[in-house]
Amino acid sequence: AGIPLRGTGAATRGFLSREIIDEQYDALSGELRIASPAESEGRWHWVAGLYYLDESVERDQIRERQSNNAFSRPLFDQGNDATSSAVFGQVTFEFTDRLNLTAGARYTRDDKDFSLTVANTLTPAQIASITTALGMAPTLNPATSAFSAAGSKSWSEVTPKFTVDYSLSEDLLLYAGASKGYKS
Repeated sequence: AGIPLRGTGAATRGFLSREIIDEQYDALSGELRIASPAESEGRWHWVAGLYYLDESVERDQIRERQSNNAFSRPLFDQGNDATSSAVFGQVTFEFTDRLNLTAGARYTRDDKDFSLTVANTLTPAQIASITTALGMAPTLNPATSAFSAAGSKSWSEVTPKFTVDYSLSEDLLLYAGASKGYKS
């Protein structure tokens, strides 16, 4: 997209912007639960389980820009890998047929790795040709020079949950709850 380019060489005017994106996303996620039988006659009901997520994103993005006589075509090579695992449990106690108290907790661990490399996709011959045609080197930002960045971080947290509920009738339930969560 952009304003059409007009003219040639030093007389070129307008703005051209084009992005070429290739992205691949892979993920595996699963949860295993075990719970007290639904038809249980007792006052205690519980559920426990394990959770796992493994995801990966690989993205190549070329940003081709030309404005008047300036030009750039950097490649942004981006990667992100994340894993998350958790163990959780929850128990409900029936004080009466209408009043219940629920308590639970979840331990989660998240690990993330990312990388970003920016490289000029123009060969030295292409740079020389553009420099000759435009009368100047391709110098339009962003990312006219190559660089790399990478990092990783891990988080873990125990997140509790408490709920009290009371059935006023078969169709009406009052409840209050408090829980803690986090986002990695």
